[in-house]
Amino acid sequence: MRVLLLNPPNIEEPHVEAGPLPIGLVSIREFITEQNIEVKILNLFDIHKWSSIEHYLRLKDYSIVGIPCYTRQRLSVFKLATLCKKINNDINVVLGGPHASCLDTQILKNVNSIDYIIRGEGELPFVELIQCLKQNELKKLFRIKNLTFRHKNHIIRNVSRKQIHDLSNFPIFKLSAKELEMFPECESLLIHFKQLNKIKGIAPVLCSRGCSYNCQFCCNGVFWDKQIYYPVEHVIQQIEYFRNKFGIRIFDFYDDNFVFSKKYVKELCNKIIEKKLYINWWCSGRADNLDTEILTLLGKAGCFMVSIGVESGNNQVLKNINKKLTAEEIIRSSKSIRKCKLKLRVTLSIGHPGETPAAINDTIEIIKEIKPDQVGLFLAKIYPCTSLYELAKSKDLIDDNYWFSSTEKTIPFFNDKYSQKEILLFRNKIIDSLSPYITDEYTNKVHSSELNLSW
Repeated sequence: MRVLLLNPPNIEEPHVEAGPLPIGLVSIREFITEQNIEVKILNLFDIHKWSSIEHYLRLKDYSIVGIPCYTRQRLSVFKLATLCKKINNDINVVLGGPHASCLDTQILKNVNSIDYIIRGEGELPFVELIQCLKQNELKKLFRIKNLTFRHKNHIIRNVSRKQIHDLSNFPIFKLSAKELEMFPECESLLIHFKQLNKIKGIAPVLCSRGCSYNCQFCCNGVFWDKQIYYPVEHVIQQIEYFRNKFGIRIFDFYDDNFVFSKKYVKELCNKIIEKKLYINWWCSGRADNLDTEILTLLGKAGCFMVSIGVESGNNQVLKNINKKLTAEEIIRSSKSIRKCKLKLRVTLSIGHPGETPAAINDTIEIIKEIKPDQVGLFLAKIYPCTSLYELAKSKDLIDDNYWFSSTEKTIPFFNDKYSQKEILLFRNKIIDSLSPYITDEYTNKVHSSELNLSW
């Protein structure tokens, strides 16, 4: 039984450049490959015409097609599922990913071309589903945890599986050279390394799954209850694979909060130093997890930039979004990053409940004080399964039907006091005030001469 995994197109946002393969999709491929199941990934992200997509799809030799469903691509995913059935009506269409996990029963009610939805972590239930379909033992469908499917005229939602706590049996990501080429396009520092002729690509490293926090705007809780780390040796093997096979020495640590466990971070950094890997990398962390000791060790292990989620410079807004962080902690952490001679990237999200002109001014002032090398600016959009979504629903601003309307292609944002137009004016004020710092994914104000390369 052959399986085809599709990275769906982004028809809704054709202006968005092609991005990297979803790490979750790669993890699914590597895991089911280990089970001796033939699987292939087909990347459709940057194809913007359905006629071209239909030309690329060759489904007659496949029994199962798996598609990750993210909120911004949901309509493309629904249409892609329908197209798959049009080409091969006997194929089993399986959805996974955050949006499908949040709205599994609603999707099956609204989109007839989708057969199965796997909620949350997908590796184990997907393998069980493949084996069940291969052996034609459909009664076993009811035993697969995290699975939602149709049975006769009913939608069956099986019990949920507990978060996987032991990641030692998961294989490393064996990306191809072509797949690796997709990752640098999203990373703004690439151009500076290219100027030094020191780069052979950028590779992703994943040290953990999940997050132990519960910010109002984030849906991480759909997949994970807390943050679980891969064994240190697993991460070292991943780095060595990319180094030995492709000569890569620049890595993007994909974890939402890499520095959550200082014990783990110390062990990994010391191992990188001990093995003399001579790599450069960047990571993300919370301001309250960073101190001079851990930042110094990060630098010694080759880290050159740390990204922290500031979101707002106003303590009331930070409290409203359950950030469990204060502006004072952000300032203190930023100074520590500077002291340790690391580059600082911050992200802001504008328009949360409680946002006011005064709060916007606080955000502008904190950025001017900490002087980051790079700022990512985002709007506080409403995603399913977040506390922000539930708040918007309670105010009758949105309901689950929104996500199935062909006329509603955007992801909405709202504020409990100001209109979307006013929120956009807030954003423009920040852009005008912080123009030296505001960047997109392809430009930043860090110059190659400032980077301390370790080779």
